[in-house]
Amino acid sequence: MFKFLNKIMFIGLALILSGCSGCNSVPEPAFLTDKPNVHADYSEADQMKNKRLCEECAQLGWYYLGSYFNKHSFIPAINRSYIGDAMQDFNWCWSFDNENYQAYWGTGVVRGVQATFTDNPLLAEKYLKQSVDFLLMAMKHHVPANQLNRLRLDLANAYNGLGAFYLQASKKKLTDANLKFAREILLDVTKKEPENGRAFFLLAATSFYQGKYDKAKQLAKEAQNRHFKVPEDFLKELSSKIAEDRE
Repeated sequence: MFKFLNKIMFIGLALILSGCSGCNSVPEPAFLTDKPNVHADYSEADQMKNKRLCEECAQLGWYYLGSYFNKHSFIPAINRSYIGDAMQDFNWCWSFDNENYQAYWGTGVVRGVQATFTDNPLLAEKYLKQSVDFLLMAMKHHVPANQLNRLRLDLANAYNGLGAFYLQASKKKLTDANLKFAREILLDVTKKEPENGRAFFLLAATSFYQGKYDKAKQLAKEAQNRHFKVPEDFLKELSSKIAEDRE
């Protein structure tokens, strides 16, 4: 059911460089199951240490996500284990500093990836919705200005994934609503960063899901002109849809 979703939903995250190595399962997000640590009584030195450890855990989480998307391992089970490693490190990040935006951002990305691991539509929908929710939570935690548009692209990507899911489920209103959110974000980012190839590619994906195939082709070309490597699977599927429309 989710074959096409698996192919292109989180392609735009492949350029991110952003444990429990070898985990067979992905832990639950800590902020859903645990109470935040209270650091108010910690010394200034301990608070600084916790913030440093939080940053180190976040860096490891992004490293494992980057390893997954770049497919450093040719063994699927090992490659998938990177997602468990990433979640574990973002959980540690949160435990050291529950105000760090990266804990929610990274967890949102991981949840979106998890949606591609399951054939259970209820579970896939849950993970896709949580991906959006967690990325929105990250937006509320003092994201540095120079990283804000990158986070917004991940949020638009998550909306695209949820829109694609509802498209497959023939739920038009939900499809249209999520793709509308994605499009609004992406149009704004392309105005602010007109050389951002990934933004144009994600906008092409939005147009594809909206059935605007010629527009999607134009936007994919814009992404390529900005040195973004548009996935071959996407281009082939797009060409096939355009050919069907012209028959």
